[in-house]
Amino acid sequence: MRRIDVATAVATAPSVPTPATRGYFTNGNPGGGIPATEVPDWWLNMVDNELEAVVVAAGLTPDKATWTQLRDSIYLLSREQATRGALLSLTGGQSIPNNTETAVSWPDPVRETDDVWGSGAPTRFIIPTGVSLVRFVGQLTFASNGTGSRKARVLKNGTNEGIGLPAVRTLAAGGTDVTVIQLAGAIVPVAAGDYFDVRVTQDSGGALNILATNTWWSIELLK
Repeated sequence: MRRIDVATAVATAPSVPTPATRGYFTNGNPGGGIPATEVPDWWLNMVDNELEAVVVAAGLTPDKATWTQLRDSIYLLSREQATRGALLSLTGGQSIPNNTETAVSWPDPVRETDDVWGSGAPTRFIIPTGVSLVRFVGQLTFASNGTGSRKARVLKNGTNEGIGLPAVRTLAAGGTDVTVIQLAGAIVPVAAGDYFDVRVTQDSGGALNILATNTWWSIELLK
């Protein structure tokens, strides 16, 4: 898919008139005095630009010898859309005070496509412009301690629990076992600027660490 490059092509696009009507092509009817639809230069240039824009957006180099670039570009762009988001993982333990809800603070993302995390607000995923549906999945691992319970939830804009946002409470694992909490949310509607964080609570009787091992959180930008 590449722009036309024959000798009679011009270097700049001609002006585009404002059509009085919008309609459909016709072959015409010479016998009935109905002319065939004229195909103007602006229409061909519009189609050419629209098609090439898809190829360029997919990261391909327009090539007039390749006849599958539009198909390949649609595939690449749809695959990219399906993998947008971010994955965060602790690189060291975080101490959680007794009986005090605390936001988990995350280091640089393991993977990120849309700048949803920033070091200025390391506890948050912030929804970028143009995103309307997301899903959260994660896992938290508390250090071994057999006393009390463990709780984790995802909050919207610092205060709001909501339909589709995960919230889990479980008793501490006994003996020397760690306590693992899995967070799996539904697809939820969002708006640009909304932010989400993971809040955890434990009541072991003293401070208790969340471990780096098997503690992570992810966001999928679905639409």
